[in-house]
Amino acid sequence: MNKVLLCETCLNELKADKSASKVLDRKNRGGLIKPSNDVISLCKIAEKVIRSYQGICQNNVVNKMTLIAMTRISIERYFQNISCHILDQEPINNHLLQLIKLISNFYISLRLHHINSSTNEIDVKIRSYYTKLILFKHQ
Repeated sequence: MNKVLLCETCLNELKADKSASKVLDRKNRGGLIKPSNDVISLCKIAEKVIRSYQGICQNNVVNKMTLIAMTRISIERYFQNISCHILDQEPINNHLLQLIKLISNFYISLRLHHINSSTNEIDVKIRSYYTKLILFKHQ
């Protein structure tokens, strides 16, 4: 997200000082960035969209799921700390809409990539199991 977002106030809203998850505290060794509560709730909405529309086999699946997630989000509930910052921008092209769309798009593409890679895995990889006998199997 740091490469895409150029606004420092919007970047600071994505991070939190304390994490709400004990698992995140346990796994953190100093390199993880703790997400804010707004980012977590937006990811939960995107996860519900992914689970409900997992059978979509069309073009631009990520964009369609992002659009569905955007319709389920009430914008005034999220990132209330940057309300003064939003007033400085255009109404259609403000940072709040861009931030919500970017978070949901990033999460949906990441989850779909994970789902796709986990379904495409081969159960038993013969090449790694039989390293010396692979010449006889012609693989």
